[in-house]
Amino acid sequence: MSALFKKTSVAWSDSLGILADYWRDYAIAQ
Repeated sequence: MSALFKKTSVAWSDSLGILADYWRDYAIAQ
């Protein structure tokens, strides 16, 4: 259970990091 949770947490962190980068680029382009 804890290994699955850790995997999910890492996946969420990666997704949020990608979204944050995308949002920053979008804000800079405005």
